[in-house]
Amino acid sequence: MFCPQQYRSGRSATSIARIQKISRQMVYKLVAKHKKEGSEAYKAKKAGKPTNDFKLLIYFFVVFTTLFNLIISLLTMGVKKYILFSRSQDLVSHNI
Repeated sequence: MFCPQQYRSGRSATSIARIQKISRQMVYKLVAKHKKEGSEAYKAKKAGKPTNDFKLLIYFFVVFTTLFNLIISLLTMGVKKYILFSRSQDLVSHNI
């Protein structure tokens, strides 16, 4: 938080960089990040790509795909049984 405050108060990026022992580019990055995100820019964040949402999405995709395939297979089995049953009833009723 020191860099953006000092930079806004008129201190040069070079002098801030010397004080903080960082590069000028880093001062500009910190100022831009603070401008974009506010004080949230300095909170500790987990490094790397977030995976929880993606894993949850894959889990639901697999579960729903499996359920969909199960329902389709049950429906097609039911239709086949119905067709066979109704055909056998027709054969019995017509004495064929």
